[in-house]
Amino acid sequence: MPISGDLVREGLGLTPEDRQTLIDNVHVVVNNAASTSFDDPLHEALNINYFGAMRMLELSKACKNITAFCHVSTAYVNSNMPYDSLVEEEVYNKDLEVERLVS
Repeated sequence: MPISGDLVREGLGLTPEDRQTLIDNVHVVVNNAASTSFDDPLHEALNINYFGAMRMLELSKACKNITAFCHVSTAYVNSNMPYDSLVEEEVYNKDLEVERLVS
């Protein structure tokens, strides 16, 4: 069942009824909605890519039956690599104060 929302709006732009439907019924969330324009002003890019993802995570945490939250960032960030390259997963500095950096 499609439900319309908006990553850049508080509460994801959901009606209270749609939000409750999601909270009651969603088991898995795949957040694959990153901006693909690297020319956007920084505050717009943050609103979509950072705060939008945080809004999705917040909703996911409210879901009664959540089993997984998967965030997929921009898929072509390693487009300069040869076709058969192995792209290592890397956990960036976990001690970085993200909220301070964003503000």
